[in-house]
Amino acid sequence: MMRQAKSRFYFKKTVPVILCVIFVYMFVLINNSLVDDGKIYVYRRLRVMERVLNRSQTIVDDYNTKRNNDNATAKGHGLISRQASFTSITSTPHQSTTQKLTSNKFKKRNTNSSYKPNSIPPETFPLTLNGNYIINNKNICIDIPQVTALVMVHSAIKHFARRENIRTTYASRHLFKPAVIRVIFLLGLPSSNENEQKKIEDEAQMHGDVIQGNFVDTYHDLTHKAVMGLRWISENCRNAKYVIKVDDDAVFDMWKFLTEFPDPGSGKTMWCTVNNNSHIRRFGKWSVRRSQFRGLQRYPWPYCGGFVVVMNGELIPELFHVVQTSPFFWIDDVYVYGVLRHKVKDAVIKDMPKHFALVTNTVSVINCLRNKKLNCDFVAGMANEASFKTVWGLMTSKKKKMTISPNMLSVYKAI
Repeated sequence: MMRQAKSRFYFKKTVPVILCVIFVYMFVLINNSLVDDGKIYVYRRLRVMERVLNRSQTIVDDYNTKRNNDNATAKGHGLISRQASFTSITSTPHQSTTQKLTSNKFKKRNTNSSYKPNSIPPETFPLTLNGNYIINNKNICIDIPQVTALVMVHSAIKHFARRENIRTTYASRHLFKPAVIRVIFLLGLPSSNENEQKKIEDEAQMHGDVIQGNFVDTYHDLTHKAVMGLRWISENCRNAKYVIKVDDDAVFDMWKFLTEFPDPGSGKTMWCTVNNNSHIRRFGKWSVRRSQFRGLQRYPWPYCGGFVVVMNGELIPELFHVVQTSPFFWIDDVYVYGVLRHKVKDAVIKDMPKHFALVTNTVSVINCLRNKKLNCDFVAGMANEASFKTVWGLMTSKKKKMTISPNMLSVYKAI
């Protein structure tokens, strides 16, 4: 009996001690986990700041290079700024994070852009905001009171034939006079093929409409390409009344746009196929990390599908201004036409007007255009290299003598 009593006594004494030890152990584990999470967060923020600083270190050299190139080619097109090697904007010499954080260059936040915002944003993010273009032509919109429509084409490196098709059809300088049409083709760098880069440079020298940025041309870098387009227009083509963003597989009915588009005259408006309450995909081709839009199942604002987007020219510098305080997001349509547009005061997003649909089914486009009894209610259709000329030929066969809308030719004051 005495032995059993002692056992109970020791049991009652030791159980609380064991429980306390377990509790302390769990507390230490949780605390260490929180510390690790904090370290990860700090590390990520330091990496962001490190990338910004990497670019800021090269800005002065970039500016001098750009100035020398411009002076050397002032009498010609001034197209190509060749570099010894073509690398991503993130490949810069290593420097410790501590040194970068104490650098005066970071505090100064130099910029290699002629666009001067009304106020300096409080923080910048790792996007294609600064540095030289690899290929540039500042003269596309120069000495023209107003560009009626600037066609901004997101093109892939290898799509030489598609770019040529666009130049000779809906982005032609000669087909739509007295309207003034200009085009730019936005490209990144080939991943490794130097022959492709040489072909791009030759194309730019011949046509003067290629704008190439210092980033690798991949699917996940489309946001860099989009931001480069906003930057270029803000710097070099503020006299554009409309900016028509297209993918290089689009066939755009420029005649219909110039003659029938219900022009609002001015304002910060974009027209497109509007995506409302779109689901945020966490898996698959359009997957978004859990850390982005945390806790949301749908995007919090509407955005444009980027196949074709028509914008007032005065909206573009406003979009570029808010880029400087908007963290990178890899889905370019969501970023430019959702995140940035939402931040611009009084910016408006609208579906394309009635009879101006955007059709991504090539067969439907061709079938409608071939039926002479139908009035096809679209302004753009999708086509590959094989079907492009067929679609364009059918579009033009229905056109009679064109009378451009007076609204299209009215001059607005560029901001």
